[in-house]
Amino acid sequence: MDENENKNIIDLYKEVKSKGTFTYLKELENFKDGEFYKFYLFLKANRQVVSILKYNYNQLIKSVNYHNLPENQSKVWNEINSKYRWRQQRIITSQLFNYLTSVFATVDYSRSQLKKYIALNPEVANNLKLSAEAYFDKNPQHKFIQGLRNYTSHNSYLRVATELKSKSHANEVERRVYLLKEDLLNSDKWSGLSKDFLSSSDAKIYIIDIIESHFPLFKEFQDWTYLALLQVDPKFTLEFRAKLLSILDFAEKVNMARTSLPFNRAYIKYLDQIIKESTYRCNSQFKYVAPIPQV
Repeated sequence: MDENENKNIIDLYKEVKSKGTFTYLKELENFKDGEFYKFYLFLKANRQVVSILKYNYNQLIKSVNYHNLPENQSKVWNEINSKYRWRQQRIITSQLFNYLTSVFATVDYSRSQLKKYIALNPEVANNLKLSAEAYFDKNPQHKFIQGLRNYTSHNSYLRVATELKSKSHANEVERRVYLLKEDLLNSDKWSGLSKDFLSSSDAKIYIIDIIESHFPLFKEFQDWTYLALLQVDPKFTLEFRAKLLSILDFAEKVNMARTSLPFNRAYIKYLDQIIKESTYRCNSQFKYVAPIPQV
């Protein structure tokens, strides 16, 4: 190495040091070992679980909608190529299984992770307990969906069928996917509320209608629970937000924000939004407001 190259390296070292890069890297290491970064990952994991739930719901509805398309029905009911119908029904069955699994993977995650943290604040924990009891623990529809998940876990196949009905005063056909009640009653694993729901149902269980009715409530409750995490210790939440902003400011100063941190300015704005929302939504019990049907 000649003298000029050695001088360039020394100058570069001095420049990097003067910017505070080495100090930042030490700060970053401490930050990633600390409680604020762990809380960030905790919040992120919760959103990932709910994102999977939303994805599986959308995939299920997409599959059903495609199955019900008028232009698809000639293929579905083509007796020459009946395998197409079975493939379509297998897709719906698979998507249904994925969705039911993700619903109660979300429930299990909430019980094992979120409730344990929320329990640190008795008031927030009580709001969560009373809300869950009112909307889910005593809800026959929810318990039926839970029972159906258990049913699919112990039975390899759900017989999915399609009902065709002509709409009155219109040259249209309504298509609805259903399960047979008699098939489901072959299992003795149904709990009290779920069995009551099933027993009071008609011979055809319009499962997609039930899921479309249940999903908005379940998703909104999970979003409320996520916001409630920010109210367990409001002081810690504000310190968490301040620390993330502080390390981001430092990272931008040394031009390392994009390469060393998994969040940016947009996340800080998002944090401000959800902290504000949590303060007026999560200091009381969860209240579900059903969306107004579009005319």
